[in-house]
Amino acid sequence: MMDCSLNSPGRCLKIIDTLRFVSRCLTFQHSTLAQIMKESDARKYLEATDQDLQPYALVAPYFYMTESTLDAWLEVGRRAAGLARRYVKNSKLFISVVISRGVVANPEHRKSY
Repeated sequence: MMDCSLNSPGRCLKIIDTLRFVSRCLTFQHSTLAQIMKESDARKYLEATDQDLQPYALVAPYFYMTESTLDAWLEVGRRAAGLARRYVKNSKLFISVVISRGVVANPEHRKSY
C-alpha cells in the first residue's frame, strides 16, 4: 500500500499524516457527533433509538480548490477519498469535490483533469 522506502520518506509521512487526518474526521462524524446527540437535552423530545442517532452517511474530508490551489490540493483530496473508502466499512460514504467557479470556467483546467 505505501512506498516507505528510504528514497521517499517524505511521501510516506504525507500518506501517514493524511490517513491520520481522514480517520479522525470520520471518527468524529461517526462517534463524537452521535454521542453529543445522545447526551443532548433535546433528546427527550425525540423518539429515537441510539441507532437512529447515527449519521446516515459519512463525508470524506474535502478541500475547497481554486485555480491557484487545484494543482496542489487535488491529489490530497483524491488520496483522502481513497483512504476514507477503505476506512468506512459499514456506512455510506459521500465524497465531494468542491471547486471554484473559476476552475469550472477555465477550459485549461477542465482539460487537464
